[in-house]
Amino acid sequence: LVLAAVLPAWAADPIPSVTTDKTTYLTNEKIVVSYSNMLGDPGDYITVLTASSPAGAWNGPCWQHLSSAKSGTMACNPLPLGSYEARAVFRNEDGNIRARAAFRTVEPVPVLKTDKTSYLTNEKIVVTFSNVYGDSGDYITLQPAGAPAGAYAPYYQHLGSAKSGTVTFNALTPGPWEARVIYRNEDGNVQGKTSFTVAEPVPVLTTDKTAYLTNEKIVVTFSNVFGSSGDYITVQPATAPASAYAPY
Repeated sequence: LVLAAVLPAWAADPIPSVTTDKTTYLTNEKIVVSYSNMLGDPGDYITVLTASSPAGAWNGPCWQHLSSAKSGTMACNPLPLGSYEARAVFRNEDGNIRARAAFRTVEPVPVLKTDKTSYLTNEKIVVTFSNVYGDSGDYITLQPAGAPAGAYAPYYQHLGSAKSGTVTFNALTPGPWEARVIYRNEDGNVQGKTSFTVAEPVPVLTTDKTAYLTNEKIVVTFSNVFGSSGDYITVQPATAPASAYAPY
């Protein structure tokens, strides 16, 4: 009597599910990937790759073997600006993608505001910022309105990883200016800006009389002057050059 061996029919692999807690993240937010119905093999893994990565890619900015777990979550650190996929693979079969979830990352859009839109050349400039990335390399710079995007010196301050707050700058020379915010010391990559102007204060001068005798003293009253130690008042003949100052 010959007995035929009866081989069991192999069951099909399970169909896993991969999702992210959001479809759009800021570049300063962590990504959480949830997975379920995995095979449970020690070689199962989840990888996060740029969306254009080939199927066989696995060593992305975030990946993890699942230690035979069939369901769970995986957290990834913030990712640069771009489009990504979370992919599930069974048994270390690189390229055989069983499930995927697409998402993208965008930069946070900062809000910049100055406490005034017009300043005098003897006034400090206060810039309020919010929704900034929060990197130690983030900074705000004040630049003339026509300055190149990559300009930052000499008026700039790093924000100490703060996402919101205020920074104060010393008085500036006259002209149109911009406050600009840069993320991660990426000089030239202006993430946000706001405009303001600076003008000289307009002084007011009066004399106590409009006509004097040659034996009378002249009293000059002034207001709204800059306030520098180099400010001065001179009394000159009406036809004297603008640069004249001696002896009065």
